[in-house]
Amino acid sequence: MTRKTALGLLVLTVGASACEEEGIPAVRLTVTSDIGVGLESVTVTVTASRSADEPRLCAPVARSFPESPDAGPLQLPIEVVVERGTEYSAWMAFRVQGWRPGDTDPAVTIEDKVEWPAAGVLDVRVDLLELCVERSCPVVQQCIRGACAGLRTVGVFTDPTLQVTSLSCMEE
Repeated sequence: MTRKTALGLLVLTVGASACEEEGIPAVRLTVTSDIGVGLESVTVTVTASRSADEPRLCAPVARSFPESPDAGPLQLPIEVVVERGTEYSAWMAFRVQGWRPGDTDPAVTIEDKVEWPAAGVLDVRVDLLELCVERSCPVVQQCIRGACAGLRTVGVFTDPTLQVTSLSCMEE
């Protein structure tokens, strides 16, 4: 069964999406992990920009998996489909964080930015890897396949001046 979260500017779907049949441009994030001491939860956060030149972002939306303590253990892979809205249609950024039991900080974090496809669904695989657990990288870098690499989205999730805070990516 597909569970859909209603979003005004973006639509997040867990599982299959109607966007494929309807031709709505979307990005499908598929989250996997090889972390030996299992992950307890994963948080996926997304935002989008209305301008290709200057980030003017809707306030980020986060979704955690499992969605509640009663939902049982984390089941991977996770598929999250983000449908492009009409206003924030330049690009989208995502942050995926994996949490181990009892941790106060994520064991691993991956951030990236992708251009919306003109049509159809762009598949993006996000691998949370053991090679990156507790790997320390400079502030403007992240661990990718065991090595530090530059972030393409510096400040997108942490700098409030880039966000139009009155406009959430999710509409109630």
